[in-house]
Amino acid sequence: MNGIDELMLYVMLYLKYAGVDYIKMMCKLSGIRNEKLQEIVRKMEEMKLIEKDSGSSIKRSKARFKKSSEVHKHHTYYRLTRKGKKLIKEMKKEEIEEIMKNVNRNSKLFKSLNYFIEKAYQ
Repeated sequence: MNGIDELMLYVMLYLKYAGVDYIKMMCKLSGIRNEKLQEIVRKMEEMKLIEKDSGSSIKRSKARFKKSSEVHKHHTYYRLTRKGKKLIKEMKKEEIEEIMKNVNRNSKLFKSLNYFIEKAYQ
């Protein structure tokens, strides 16, 4: 496999759908502790799967979960890199199913992952 676990998969799928967002918002939807997600994000940055989004404001067209048309950044926003997008695109259904075996079926993370898997692979 490619070294991707359920938390990394969640971050990549979340960012694929959302465009850009910050850690606290990713935590809300998944139920993952902020400290744990920060650790995962750092690791994914080192792997060049995600990167910080530059600029002082962000348009809704780029950040799909934002309600207003433009938001001034007060957090560090992340987005998928080209490498991250390619990895998601090339992941096989069997690889995703194998990763999902490690997730508690009653958790917010499982529900969020299922939602984003449906969105990403429609």
